[in-house]
Amino acid sequence: DLLQIRFDEDLSADGSVEILTTTGTAMKSLLISKGSTSTTVDVCDWPTGVYFIHYKDGSGRNGVQKLVVE
Repeated sequence: DLLQIRFDEDLSADGSVEILTTTGTAMKSLLISKGSTSTTVDVCDWPTGVYFIHYKDGSGRNGVQKLVVE
């Protein structure tokens, strides 16, 4: 029911996390502060399916991970 997003190291710049459906619809957008190591998202009411977690920050770092909600 809760998704915890953890970063390998303290964030060196402010960033954002966006969770998207496979069709590109945004389910959740979060601002993440410099120095953060993790954040939690409640997904208990989300439909079963595949989502993509996209992270980017002001220093140019970015990444995408797949999330499966069952």
